[in-house]
Amino acid sequence: MMGKNVGLVKLLENWLERPLLSFYCVIHEESLCAKASAKQLTEVMSVVVKIVNTIAARSSLIHRQFKEFLSEIEAEYGDLLLHAEVRWLSRGKVLNRFISLIDAIQIFLIEIGENFPQLDDKLWLLKLRFLADVTNHFNELNLRLQGNQHTILKLYGEWKGFGLKLHLFENDIKNSIFHYFPMVKLINKDIDASTLEM
Repeated sequence: MMGKNVGLVKLLENWLERPLLSFYCVIHEESLCAKASAKQLTEVMSVVVKIVNTIAARSSLIHRQFKEFLSEIEAEYGDLLLHAEVRWLSRGKVLNRFISLIDAIQIFLIEIGENFPQLDDKLWLLKLRFLADVTNHFNELNLRLQGNQHTILKLYGEWKGFGLKLHLFENDIKNSIFHYFPMVKLINKDIDASTLEM
């Protein structure tokens, strides 16, 4: 589509004998920005994936025991979700489910003799919740960018609007209000998130 010499846009420009306004895929650009998140947040996601794999993918016996454990304690969910890198909405769903079940996960890991010290680290838990909130914002944008009947102006407006929201998010964090970060706000009752270095 965007090839320098033989892409559709270049061929149209040659045929019309005038330059055209061209855009790269808005969803692709947004997805690349989301993937290029800070190294610390990537490390948080890798620990979540390790924990989920320890419970749900390593052994069918452990996975079955975990589901029975969740049933016994009448947890909100009956199982964890596995993360699939190719499905970009997967990350947010995995994080939300993980946070909802985090107390049960901690208890179960102790019972099976697994140790993940990050689950007791308040800074790591804060980063986990921040990553979940940010991912939820990206997922909302992705959903608004999908579907038929969207003009380039509507897609560009959504993308530009999200850019403006980033300034709101920044002020929200700087002022420790956390209106746009509800998961961070929940943990902020226990620790002062504004004093922690991310």
